[in-house]
Amino acid sequence: MSARPGWRQPPLNPSRDKRLREALGPFVAAFRKATDMGLRKRTSTARSSGGDAAETAAIRAWAKEHGHQASDRGRISAQIRQA
Repeated sequence: MSARPGWRQPPLNPSRDKRLREALGPFVAAFRKATDMGLRKRTSTARSSGGDAAETAAIRAWAKEHGHQASDRGRISAQIRQA
C-alpha cells in the first residue's frame, strides 16, 4: 500500500499490514477518484476555429497585399478577419 507512486512503503508483516488496512479502510473508501478533482477536460482540438487551409491562406495573402501584418503561421487576428 502506498499513497502515491514512488513513495516508500513501510516494511509490514502480514498481521501489521492487515491492521493498517483495516484502520485506513474508512478513509480509503471515502477517497474520490483523481479525475473528479474539477479539472477541465479538453473537448476540442487545437484547430477548433481556424478554418480550412485554403481559406486561411487566402486571408493571409489578402492581408499582406493590403498592408496588414500577417504571419505565415499561427492565428489570424480578428482585426485582419474583419478588414
